[in-house]
Amino acid sequence: MRKLNIAKGLIASKLYLNKLEASINVAYDTPLILQNAKLKDLEYFEEEFISNISKRFNNLEIHSIDESIKKEAYQTIMQSDSSRTRPLLLFLGNMCGSECVDKNVLVSNGIAIELIHKMSLIIDDYFDNDLLRKGKPTFHTIYDECTIIDTISFLLKLSNTLFQNSIRHLTVNQQRKLIELYKQIIIDMGTGFIEDLDRDERFISLKDVYRINDLQSTTMVRNSLLIGYSLSNRITKVDNTYTILQNVGDKLGKTFQGFNDIENFLTGESQTNNKNNLYSDLKENRKNIILGQIPKELFYPPYTNEDIIEYINKQRLIDTTVEELSKEINIIKQNILQLSQPVARDTLLFATNKIAKKSLKIVMNNK
Repeated sequence: MRKLNIAKGLIASKLYLNKLEASINVAYDTPLILQNAKLKDLEYFEEEFISNISKRFNNLEIHSIDESIKKEAYQTIMQSDSSRTRPLLLFLGNMCGSECVDKNVLVSNGIAIELIHKMSLIIDDYFDNDLLRKGKPTFHTIYDECTIIDTISFLLKLSNTLFQNSIRHLTVNQQRKLIELYKQIIIDMGTGFIEDLDRDERFISLKDVYRINDLQSTTMVRNSLLIGYSLSNRITKVDNTYTILQNVGDKLGKTFQGFNDIENFLTGESQTNNKNNLYSDLKENRKNIILGQIPKELFYPPYTNEDIIEYINKQRLIDTTVEELSKEINIIKQNILQLSQPVARDTLLFATNKIAKKSLKIVMNNK
C-alpha cells in the first residue's frame, strides 16, 4: 500500500510540475521583458530556472509500480534541479488537507514561491561574489547592477501579482492567513540578508548562524508546506497537521542549509566546479554552520584563514556536523509519519529520504 501511495503522489506531482513549467514559460513571455532591452537577453537565466521535466519522461517505460518508483521518483522530479523542491513541498502540503484546490491555483502559488527563491539566489551570489552556481555563470557576472536591480524588482512584482490573483476567490480570513505566510518569507529573507551583511565581527556564533539561516532559508521551506496546506480545506487556524508541517519545514530548512554550508568546505575541485571560488563564506565573512563552531580567537591575527581550515580538518567538523544533520533527518521522518493523509505522508517521506541521500552522497564523495 505504501508503494501505491508513493506512486500516486509522484504521478500527481509530475503532472503538477509539468503544468508549473509550462506556466513559467508563459510568465517569461511578458511585455515587460520583451520591451526591456536589458531584460530581453535572459535566455541563460531562463534555461537555468526552467528544468525540462518533460524530456525526462520521454524515454520512461513503466512496467510496474516498483519500476515506476525506481525510474521516476526523485531523479525525474527533483534531483537534477532543486528549483522544483519548494513548489513540490507546496504541492505536498496541499495534499495533506482533505480538499485539494484547483491545480491552476497551486501552480500560481508554486511559481510565486520559486520566483522569490530565484531572486534570492541572484542577490546571494552578488553579495558573496560567487562566480558560478552549480557550474553556471552567476547573474552578476554577466549583467550590470542596473539589470540586476531591474530583474529582482520584476521577479518580486511578478511573484506578488501571481500570488495575490490566485487567492482572490478565497474567503477573507483565508486570504489573510496566506498573505501572512507569504509576507513572512519576504520579510524574513530581507532581514536575514541585512543581518548577515551588516556584521562587523568576523566571528559568528552558532546560535547566530542558526538564527540567520532560519530567516534566509528555513522560512521559505516551512512556509511552502504551510501555504500549500492552508490553501486546502478553507483552513484558517492552526491544527495538528499544521503544527506537524511547521515542525517538518523548520527541520527540513535547517538540514537543507546545513548541507549547503558544508559544501563550502569540501574539496577544492568540488568548490571550483560549483562556484569557482574557494571557501567563499570564509573569505566574504558570511554566516556558515561550520564557521559557527570555530573558536573566536582563530578569526583574528595572528591566525589566518589557513589556520581556520586546518582547525576544521583536525576537529573533523564536517563529519560531526553531518552526524548532527543526520539526527535531524531522523526526527523529520518521525514527524512526517504522524501525518494522517497517507499519499502525502508517504510521498513526503520518500522525497525527504532522497534529498538526504543526495546531500550525504555529495559530502562523502568530496570530503
